Amino acid sequence: VLLSSPVQPGTTITDAGRMANSASLEANPDPERAEDSESVGKFQQSLDRALELIRDDLCEWLSQLLELSTPIDPENYLDYLENGVLLCRLMQKMQSAAGQSPRRCHQSARAGSFLARDNISVFLTWCRSDQRLDDVLLFETSGLVERREERNLVLTLLQLARACPNLGLPAPQIVRLEREIDGLSTSTSTSGAVAAATPTMIELSAASTSSEASNDEFGACASAGSGYVRQRSSSAGDICDGSVGSAPT
Repeated sequence: VLLSSPVQPGTTITDAGRMANSASLEANPDPERAEDSESVGKFQQSLDRALELIRDDLCEWLSQLLELSTPIDPENYLDYLENGVLLCRLMQKMQSAAGQSPRRCHQSARAGSFLARDNISVFLTWCRSDQRLDDVLLFETSGLVERREERNLVLTLLQLARACPNLGLPAPQIVRLEREIDGLSTSTSTSGAVAAATPTMIELSAASTSSEASNDEFGACASAGSGYVRQRSSSAGDICDGSVGSAPT
């Protein structure tokens, strides 16, 4: 390998050794490593698909709950949320349902402005103090403004959606299915039978090519999403740890 890979002037012995080792790995790839890499890729695809389905359902739910004349487009949902106005309207809706005085926000805030950041900050403060959401689930103000914490934004909305039925507010489809799954698990456990283990994310979230999610897909995401968020609530560890299944190491 060293003879077939010319070494540039100034290359150290260590560098040459690394080059030889790299070339050797390319010439003789490790089957186990290749298989692990493929498994990790499939796991990530399944996870991305699950979060995509959750996002789409939450966008439809939020559009109906806030009675928006123009429904939120899931593909561009950050355009609708980045000024914090809709987030504050969700907060106000839940506060009113709980018998609290809704907090005011800047309805005319422009995305990226100080007023938009203030809206988002007010919303996040309410999530922490009133809804008791863990910081590990929440996004940061700059995370939304700079569009670099989309996953945490989806998880925050999902947690709030779970609280809505307790306030008499409608819940998205995925939350309704979650409750059905939890009810079935409880019923199975109390009957004396052994409850089935929660399937892994990979088993549940096989990627679908359809543009609309089927009930089976939503049921999968309900179980997988629930396990993922509960794990993230209890630990700031990697997403691959916990009840949704572990990616190969």
